[in-house]
Amino acid sequence: SNGDILVLTLAIVIPTVAGAAVVVVYVLKKKGRILTKTP
Repeated sequence: SNGDILVLTLAIVIPTVAGAAVVVVYVLKKKGRILTKTP
């Protein structure tokens, strides 16, 4: 059914987006530290 497809899609998409967001924040923080030279 469509409901199952929606649940399956969300189960795949949400962790992927969350993981990507964590990586982006980590990279931006790392670059920010390098640019500003603060701990």
